[in-house]
Amino acid sequence: MLVAPAASQAAVSNIGSDLSGSAAVAIQRTEDTALAQLQAPGGEPTAPHGGQVLAVRVTGCSQHDNVPQAPETRLFVQVLKPQGDGSNLVVSSSQPFDLPICGRGGADHGTLSTFAPSDQCISRGDRVGVVVGGQTPGYPNGTQYFIARSSPGASLGAFSGNGQTVNGSRFTLAPLADTELLMQAAIGSGADSPSGCTSDAPEGGGGGAGGGGGSGRTAPTASSLVVAKPATATRRGKATVAIGCKLAAGDTCRFALVLFRGKARVGTVAGAVPGGEARALPLRLNKAGKAALRKGRLAGTLRGTVRGHGGKATVALRLTFKRGR
Repeated sequence: MLVAPAASQAAVSNIGSDLSGSAAVAIQRTEDTALAQLQAPGGEPTAPHGGQVLAVRVTGCSQHDNVPQAPETRLFVQVLKPQGDGSNLVVSSSQPFDLPICGRGGADHGTLSTFAPSDQCISRGDRVGVVVGGQTPGYPNGTQYFIARSSPGASLGAFSGNGQTVNGSRFTLAPLADTELLMQAAIGSGADSPSGCTSDAPEGGGGGAGGGGGSGRTAPTASSLVVAKPATATRRGKATVAIGCKLAAGDTCRFALVLFRGKARVGTVAGAVPGGEARALPLRLNKAGKAALRKGRLAGTLRGTVRGHGGKATVALRLTFKRGR
């Protein structure tokens, strides 16, 4: 009923989207296109420390048009280093990955895919982005990649050019206003970097300079968020989970979590809980989650991030719902 054992502080950090909502905005270009978030409501989403890109989670799918040919599905993860002139240098590109095709195998605009780049290191201040394909047979205007959503105040950077987004390339990202790329990257440091990537993450959360700017705030850890009471559900499938925040009074746990049943995404819960308190919050289930609950029992793991004044951490909460009477 509680979270997984706490990892070392700042061992894994998530940057990018909280992955809430579905991908209602299509990215469609005739040439290969690099995408990276320039501005989010919470600030500029760059790596808080050096380490390794362990996983990249992307919400959405590639749209199949009414043609015999399949759409382009390839996606590459890139590490970009911002330059003084406003351009970005491509430090590395991952092996190719494939998004699901909308409408096949149950995939839709809310489908979450997880990709694991091989040996991809990153430095403090770098961006994580993706490259998607352009024009292919049957798709003269390019495939519609539904991997973004409308988000007031956000700014998504885009650059298109075949052969101009490879390692060593430099390009300037043109801003797409009020648009959020539904991508989140997990960056591991120290023992959580299997490839031994160089890290400048602070150890133990101490020290005067850097990090929290000497504010004295305690950074969240994997144990900052707990399931405070047994999860409950009504006979009609409405589910509630009580989330407790173990941060100090005066701080707040802000979180966005996805419920996984195995590898399948079945629900979400998001909210804010004051430090030292617990609150019951609704769990929003998708069709698969509701179907499992109708059978009498739904067990899974809530995964995501918790944010506080001192930073953020990755959490995993095991819980079980039983259908109410």
